[in-house]
Amino acid sequence: MPYLDIRIANANLDESTRCRLGRRGTALLQEILGKRPELTAVSITDLPASSWMVGERLQSDSGRPAAHAEVTITAGTNTPEQQARFIAETAALLKETLPGLHEATYVVVREIAATSWGYDGLTQDARKRGRAQAPEESARPPAELLPAEPRRSASGAIDTPFYIAQAQRLRNETLHDALRRLFAAIVGLPVRLHALRRRPVRPLRPC
Repeated sequence: MPYLDIRIANANLDESTRCRLGRRGTALLQEILGKRPELTAVSITDLPASSWMVGERLQSDSGRPAAHAEVTITAGTNTPEQQARFIAETAALLKETLPGLHEATYVVVREIAATSWGYDGLTQDARKRGRAQAPEESARPPAELLPAEPRRSASGAIDTPFYIAQAQRLRNETLHDALRRLFAAIVGLPVRLHALRRRPVRPLRPC
């Protein structure tokens, strides 16, 4: 859920240029930082050149456009390399959009703790904890689908077809994940196998 704030002075952008700048800024956030476009907010503010100063000189006197871009993201969601690339690509976008752009144009990536911001009334931390708990709850198969003890075939082996059939009935799970959880429920199987390896091999008795 990033927020991209672009402030521009001495440029007088038309509506189509502003829209293009916003769309391309959103695309960079998606391609480089992996942010969801549908949750990306962008604001583009035109400021009077007389209110922007670089090197003790007003931009109204220099005749050159100036800009500042700042994106707010959740701390820890992107690597330093990703952030560096985003800064470089955003600077290039601003230079392309604003010919003659002053070199003292800054792109800032501001990281905010997940507990300190959010959208639609929930912090990012709350959403993360909700996502972590939801799979855990949905991963629990209905009690009637699994026996209390490992089900075995007539030969004494684990009834693999039974567990495969049960796994296919579990909703919202891949077969791989379902089987991993189901076989993990076979209590002590790795321990039992280890114990069997330590026991001496007994000769088979004739029937």
